Amino acid sequence: HYVPDSGETYYNFHLNVFKATRHVKGWTPGCVDDKVLIENRSSDLKIAFYEYKWRFENDSLECLQPIKKTKSEENAFFKQYSYSKSCFGRLRHDLMTDDNGKLESRCPLCQLDTVSTLDHCVPRNTEFQEFSDHPLNLIPSCSICNGKKGNRWKNYKGKRSILNLYI
Repeated sequence: HYVPDSGETYYNFHLNVFKATRHVKGWTPGCVDDKVLIENRSSDLKIAFYEYKWRFENDSLECLQPIKKTKSEENAFFKQYSYSKSCFGRLRHDLMTDDNGKLESRCPLCQLDTVSTLDHCVPRNTEFQEFSDHPLNLIPSCSICNGKKGNRWKNYKGKRSILNLYI
């Protein structure tokens, strides 16, 4: 799986995404700028990123607790992920390059189609928008696999039901 380069942390990846984000007003008139909303939650987000990493390493993502957010903050976190941002393109390249430097373009989930997106293991359309740009929460996939999963990631017993090939 993705291993950060030269001491980079997963939170630092978020900071790079954040730096690449333009100042955009929220989705309702008079809202605070999205970057300001995210910046104001930086300490909570850093803690949440560490919790995600710990849960990931201990195969217990279904025990994650979302941070409490306003609707404007949910929207701002949700918009952090954009497949067209260059940092996500580099992440996809890193995730799909093996130890010998060979780039694998097939979807790791189905092995049939070409990767065209990064899927969120813990969907960003749920209460976990804060992980929309967490590298451990992103897995290369084709649009078919990404679409089939949708927002499902837990079964009726509350256990993770989606295979994460990096765990």
